[in-house]
Amino acid sequence: MWGDFVKKIPSIGEAEWQVMEVLWEKGQATFSEIRSALREHNWSQTTIHTMLTRLIKKGAVAIKEGTSPYLFYPLVSREECRRHETLAFLRRVYNGSVKLFLTNFVNDVDLSDEEIDELLKVLEKCKTSEHSHEGGK
Repeated sequence: MWGDFVKKIPSIGEAEWQVMEVLWEKGQATFSEIRSALREHNWSQTTIHTMLTRLIKKGAVAIKEGTSPYLFYPLVSREECRRHETLAFLRRVYNGSVKLFLTNFVNDVDLSDEEIDELLKVLEKCKTSEHSHEGGK
């Protein structure tokens, strides 16, 4: 299951993620708009162009046909990329074990009572959802 999902979504590097954030927020953008949105990084035009070229080759970004200046737009959603990166991280660092990840996470991070309550709600919702799916089989 994970293997199929991983093949469909490209792996996006940290700097490329910043470019994708601009496109996810705007929906589509010209090179100038992307560069302006990334001005805090002080990246050169060449650097941004290189990242866009890589993202296009990876199938994460496309150029809208017949536009001048070019309009770049995302081919993958933020949520799809988050899911891909999460699964890749779990496989790489925790051998795919969500339990090991969560155990390390809750032991290593100082969670507030509110955050613990939120996590418990999420886990309870997953548990309830899992049981409702099993009943349909």
